[in-house]
Amino acid sequence: MREDLKGKLDESVPEDVTLSDAKKRQIFKAAQNRDSGRKPLRLPKMLPALAGVAVIGLGGILGYPYVSDWQEERGAEGEAELSEPQKLVVPGHDYPVLIESEYDDQSEKLFYNDGSNLYSFDPAAGEELIVASLEEKVSTYQFAVEGNWLAWEENGEEIANLKIMNRDTEEVETIEDVSVIDLHIEDENLVYARFGVEDDKPKYLSIDLNTMESQTVHEMTGRGSNSAASVWGGKLVIPEGALDGEKTVSEFHLYDLKENTLIENTLIETFTLPYQSAAGVTLIDNRIYAHFSNEGMTDSVLGYVDIETGEFTEIPAPDFFEFAVYGDYLALSVSDEADSSDVQLYRMTGSELGEVPAFSAIEERLVRPRFTDEGTLVVNGEGEDKAMYLLDVSE
Repeated sequence: MREDLKGKLDESVPEDVTLSDAKKRQIFKAAQNRDSGRKPLRLPKMLPALAGVAVIGLGGILGYPYVSDWQEERGAEGEAELSEPQKLVVPGHDYPVLIESEYDDQSEKLFYNDGSNLYSFDPAAGEELIVASLEEKVSTYQFAVEGNWLAWEENGEEIANLKIMNRDTEEVETIEDVSVIDLHIEDENLVYARFGVEDDKPKYLSIDLNTMESQTVHEMTGRGSNSAASVWGGKLVIPEGALDGEKTVSEFHLYDLKENTLIENTLIETFTLPYQSAAGVTLIDNRIYAHFSNEGMTDSVLGYVDIETGEFTEIPAPDFFEFAVYGDYLALSVSDEADSSDVQLYRMTGSELGEVPAFSAIEERLVRPRFTDEGTLVVNGEGEDKAMYLLDVSE
């Protein structure tokens, strides 16, 4: 679907550690007590081994990009303007619940999790449904949704399970006694990271959702990562820290999910960049985007690796906290003089950015930009009604 959308756009625009039980509880507790008001760091900290992967898989990450005059370019090219953002208000839930919500384009519903239940909200009907209700003393943080499929992890004092629901049939598969993080659903495949299994290294696995057959994709070396994995177009990129002599570098392991039979046969290529940290890793349109930094760096770098050529391109950018990318569109939480931020949308032409004033009429502060697989930009507002805004850029 993404490749089809990219094709349409191209036609119209130019070109090693096992975690102890105590450590696991610490990670999950931190995730469940997340505070949406905390100030993000300018540069992402290097996280130790798997704990880094877990924290990133459990939460959001930072990112970074620049500006020009979009309106003049757009008018000159005669392109159709984007529609107005759709305002979405979900009553009865706290801000930290909504900030981690996911919008599914196929069902046109918003999904969110309060730790005890998983919900869906139909914006058109204004109706909320409990999709999955947890047992007493069991909580959940991680979930992923796409179309008819929903997956989530459940954790309690005595259990750690992965649940997979076919929302069409309401059948639920349970993978017991496994701690998981970093869930992704892509093209009838569920990808996740598994850890905490005795005498086993942390690893990424994929499950064919039609057959429920599981395959190992990648075993982690133990140096961890500052970012979750990313999936797109039947491919998976897993970021990981590595040593090059005495220097820490960032590796991107690119796998083909469609040919997933043995680890050795699915690895397409590994790309290495001379940065200690790569945050917000996003695979899309044959590019691996990330926000790069080294310890002691004054400025961070936003850029991407072309997976076909291996070439790295830096994108000049203003100071920002988070980023999201889809096609030629780049959304940034751009920092301001008050050490805060607000979401701004840009259109990329090469490595240059032109501003798109899509949110200019919205006065409240906007945060946490993220794109769906189909090109819907989702942001959270910090006004009194804690509204969310949806903007379709796929058109």
